[in-house]
Amino acid sequence: MGARTPQAAVEAVVVRHGDWWEVFLPELGTGTATRDAHMIDSYARRIAGAALGIRPSRISVALRFKKQAPAAPPER
Repeated sequence: MGARTPQAAVEAVVVRHGDWWEVFLPELGTGTATRDAHMIDSYARRIAGAALGIRPSRISVALRFKKQAPAAPPER
């Protein structure tokens, strides 16, 4: 059995916040978070699959890692 062509392609924007990785799918207006970096792709596929109504295995995910924005200085 050969590899199947994905039915959908989505981008996932990933940002590290302390011990957490935040995963946002801007095209779908949804996201999730995980402490396990190895699960980012899997979680992005699952969330996209649920939003699009197709199997996660049929989704191609492009991960884009962004640096965390610097914290704003405390107001005085």
